[in-house]
Amino acid sequence: MFIFFILCSLPHSHLPTSYLSADIISTLEYYAIQHSLNPTWVPTILRDSHLLCIANISDAYNELIHSKDSLWRRDELQERLFIAFITIIEDFLMNNTSIQLTIRQRMLQTDRILNQITGLLVDLNSDIKTKTTTTSTTTINMIDKTGHFSKLSKSKWIESLRHLHDRLQRLNR
Repeated sequence: MFIFFILCSLPHSHLPTSYLSADIISTLEYYAIQHSLNPTWVPTILRDSHLLCIANISDAYNELIHSKDSLWRRDELQERLFIAFITIIEDFLMNNTSIQLTIRQRMLQTDRILNQITGLLVDLNSDIKTKTTTTSTTTINMIDKTGHFSKLSKSKWIESLRHLHDRLQRLNR
């Protein structure tokens, strides 16, 4: 929790924009997993520390979502990362973080987040199509019974990401 105290003790204007790397987010998420904390715990800490580098935070989550590390590839952790990623963006849209930024900063951060969402949508859509065409029915039924990151939940993430994409585009106009 030392990282949290560092984040909260420094004024946001003194934090370098690259400060929130995937390593720091990964460490916080790993701590949250070990202590069975809610998937929104890390995004809430980041929001409450009044950081304005939302695009860097979403970059870090995007990097973890695409990580080759077997820990982050597990279905339940992928789902956790998607929840956190969506929470970060919703906080950006709802908690006036974007209003605190200059118009140029807001547009740049919004563009970066839109690009990340577009990439995730492409990945999720192609993954669903690949699993549908290459997996047998029994395997699909087994995956669905586990309750983890199944085709159905991926469809839910696609819908959520599309909704956020639309809201970000409206903000950027």
